[in-house]
Amino acid sequence: MLRYLASSSSTRLRLDGTVTSLLACQSKPLETHNWKQQWHRCYVASADILPQYHHPTRIITSLDPNNLKPSNYFDFSGLNSPNLHVSVPDEEGQPTVTTHPVLLTAFPGYVPFPPGTHGFLYYSAPADESGTGQIRFRITKDPNPSSFVEGHDLTDPSGVPWCLAPQLLRSPSSHSLIQLLVKQNLIPKDSIRPRKTMERSIARLGENFLVDFSRGTYRLYIQQNAVRLRHPLVWPRTFRSDYEGNALCCFERSPAPEDRYMLVMRLVKVLEPVTLRAGKKNLGYLVPEEGHLFMGKSGELYKLKATGSGRYQAILRALFSAESYGAESGEK
Repeated sequence: MLRYLASSSSTRLRLDGTVTSLLACQSKPLETHNWKQQWHRCYVASADILPQYHHPTRIITSLDPNNLKPSNYFDFSGLNSPNLHVSVPDEEGQPTVTTHPVLLTAFPGYVPFPPGTHGFLYYSAPADESGTGQIRFRITKDPNPSSFVEGHDLTDPSGVPWCLAPQLLRSPSSHSLIQLLVKQNLIPKDSIRPRKTMERSIARLGENFLVDFSRGTYRLYIQQNAVRLRHPLVWPRTFRSDYEGNALCCFERSPAPEDRYMLVMRLVKVLEPVTLRAGKKNLGYLVPEEGHLFMGKSGELYKLKATGSGRYQAILRALFSAESYGAESGEK
């Protein structure tokens, strides 16, 4: 291991064909536990060099599906967390490549992107004003932007599109994606509010969201408004869950005519088996089969009330408003 950084004079290094100067450090032993940090400080102390640990091989310049270039074609096949640098025009219109890359993840559980994941990242606009836009990945046969129309979106095994919701991007490096969306007039500047967590978001009834049944509650964003809900298998007073597993679920309007603002919950797709924890007793809760509605301990439908004047109820009622909007506009 390198033990000393030598001399008080500058050392000339040739890196990738470019001559740069490295300001030498004082001759002293490097502490083993932080030698990388000290080496880094020696570089940034130089007046004419900034650290370049790798060349940004993936640079995205557009998320507009109508303004794509062959250079925006990427192949993520087999990669767990590919990095991506974003080129955002400055005030004078000159492209500026971000220093810190955006890290993309395939699916939960450190699962790599599947074979054949090659195509374009793009912004999928919401169907209406109440909806939520998403950054998706369109799989195409080649780098020609004209193949975008014939392609299809990357989905997980259950058929849910892989996506990034702009209003949920939380890391500082991901802010460059927001800047690019704003610069290309794909989203208004004031529509994005920072979020502390990365969770599922829905805009209307029938849209799938992920529920982890090992936790008593889950956070959901409904039309960009956060709400924390208790899933149907928890103890009502302690919010404790004796179950494991996760599944895709969705909200629907209660089938009972008298339930004007009542939601029921359907189990759409099991991702990990929903079962009782070892040593726990079944206290009357029933896990429905795929495609069926959740039931309460009494055998009646599990329901969520969207009536009342509280913030919680108002957020849930927005799902009914979005449904009405879709019906009036002829959307299916």
